[in-house]
Amino acid sequence: MIRTIETDRLRLRPFEPGDAAGLSAILSDWEVTRWLSTNVPFPFSEQDGQEMIRARAADWDAGTGASYGVFDPASGEQLGGVRVFAFDPVSEIGYWLARETWGKGYGSEILKAVASACFTHSPIEQIVAQTSADNKGSQRILEKAGFIHEGQTPDEFARCGHEHGCGEFYRLKKEDWQR
Repeated sequence: MIRTIETDRLRLRPFEPGDAAGLSAILSDWEVTRWLSTNVPFPFSEQDGQEMIRARAADWDAGTGASYGVFDPASGEQLGGVRVFAFDPVSEIGYWLARETWGKGYGSEILKAVASACFTHSPIEQIVAQTSADNKGSQRILEKAGFIHEGQTPDEFARCGHEHGCGEFYRLKKEDWQR
């Protein structure tokens, strides 16, 4: 899997230890974190950021997954993050963006770029994602990126734990992406 992804407006690269403060700033916003699985603590401290960065670096080192910080290439400002949970034929993806970036098309831009990298540089054949039934913004992002809604999240992927549930399930197949 490639380690740096460039789009017209964004640079995606593995998180580095110096990114913990930016990560903490984004994930300490309840309007961002409430949509993530409950294994993301709230409030999210800089120490939580360091631990997340170490865990995701271990995934990279073991070749078992990829996580990218999303940055503005001109300013270097951290805008969000994205995680590919595994390099299996069917792999889950998760993402988050700073609230001030919402509505600017970054989410679908990130997902399209990461899907392209996954389908070109890894054994992944399908990418799946889940959202809360209430998270209409994330659902629109997934659909703009080409993901197809498949209804309720199957038990093997259900792990959200939020009171509203992560009930909506999406899938992007490599053959659909190639069209």
